Amino acid sequence: MTTKRALPVVNSSEEFTIPWRTLRSIIAGSSVLDLTEIHTKSKEEAATFLRGYGFDSNDKDSFATLEHIRDQAVEYVNEVLLAEEDALSLPEQYTKRPISELICLAANWDDESQVNWSCLILKVCHAIAHALWGHDLEAHEAALKVIKQRVEPLLSESEGLLWIGDDACKIPLLEFKVKKNKKLFRTITKLLHKPGNSSVNIRDHIGVRFVVEDVFSSILLIKFLRSRTIFMYANNIPEDTKNSLANLAHIEELYKDYSPSPHQDLSKAEGRLLKDNKKNPFSSKDFQMIKLVERLLVRLPSGRRTFFPYELQILTRSQYEELKTDRTNHDAYERRQVAAVRDRLLI
Repeated sequence: MTTKRALPVVNSSEEFTIPWRTLRSIIAGSSVLDLTEIHTKSKEEAATFLRGYGFDSNDKDSFATLEHIRDQAVEYVNEVLLAEEDALSLPEQYTKRPISELICLAANWDDESQVNWSCLILKVCHAIAHALWGHDLEAHEAALKVIKQRVEPLLSESEGLLWIGDDACKIPLLEFKVKKNKKLFRTITKLLHKPGNSSVNIRDHIGVRFVVEDVFSSILLIKFLRSRTIFMYANNIPEDTKNSLANLAHIEELYKDYSPSPHQDLSKAEGRLLKDNKKNPFSSKDFQMIKLVERLLVRLPSGRRTFFPYELQILTRSQYEELKTDRTNHDAYERRQVAAVRDRLLI
């Protein structure tokens, strides 16, 4: 290796025309969703941009795919983003433009409105692309199969109740539900309000919900899921764990004090647990639950192994009843997400 000092050789002044905002988004780690401009000067540069993204605009299949993505983006903007904006509507001249043309329009600062509308559609298109292809569909199906294989043999019905358990321990369930996928527009909203926008970060394409009677049952259920390796705690994603249900340190002390003998009635202990737990309020006043995310290792038909995340929620009866009878909080939650997207994308 030479130790001689060498400097770059630049033969064109064009190389010093640096799009600082784009460069900043790369070096500083900001999202492309927060850019307000694109630096393309011609259809050729737009075609080069699309090829770099993964689409050949001269290929019929790619062109049809881009048209489909644009149509979904226009639908999302009209039906979700601008649904409550009486003063705003997406101008028709942008709704059927090829994406390559929108890229060129987004770089033409002679018309600021043209840039803003084009950028808006392109950013939603970007989120749709990640929503459509950002997660492994084959792994998704394999993960669903593994979850069912783990849980279903342990489910039974008795005395009009659903139970999970075995001969050593059985826990009554008010509900057991597996959500197989997230609706496209909900995924798009989630991607658009995140600091980044890759659907790789979406953990709840598959969601598993257990509803139990009370806090005591919820902790017992977690212990059961762990000890039977239904939930592999070694593959838990700690930064995605949420506990707004109970103070676990206090519950640990209560469990140390109370060790029931086999077949003992737990109702008295439950009353004591809840009474004592009132002295230690829940860790959050938000919707109360325990949320865990496991990166499930699955093997695909090809023999390939990969990790696929799924979300596990545990709710108690009180929260479940509130969820069933009061959609207001959930609807407000979704509206806040859309409002955050609106604030981010509408200039």
